[in-house]
Amino acid sequence: MNGVVKLFLLQDSAESCNLLSGELKTEEEFLVLGSTTDAISAISEIAEKKPDILITELVLKGYDGLSVIDKVKSMDKNLRVIVLSALCSEDAIKSS
Repeated sequence: MNGVVKLFLLQDSAESCNLLSGELKTEEEFLVLGSTTDAISAISEIAEKKPDILITELVLKGYDGLSVIDKVKSMDKNLRVIVLSALCSEDAIKSS
């Protein structure tokens, strides 16, 4: 990834989206293309905006984060995914 890294944020609350977006916007190498708390609309926005990286929560409205990851990775194999989650069950994380 050369130049500016394009990001899309999918989090469980508007507060989380705003906080993360605010922090990332202070860094010149990142461009936040969009953010949402709705997993269903995120899939279409990701397809349209084509970010380099998706930063997602696992527990979401609409679909769970793992379903979103499967759907967006089927559209773009090069999309990188970072999971920032309050989910802390080691068994759940290992099964994914």
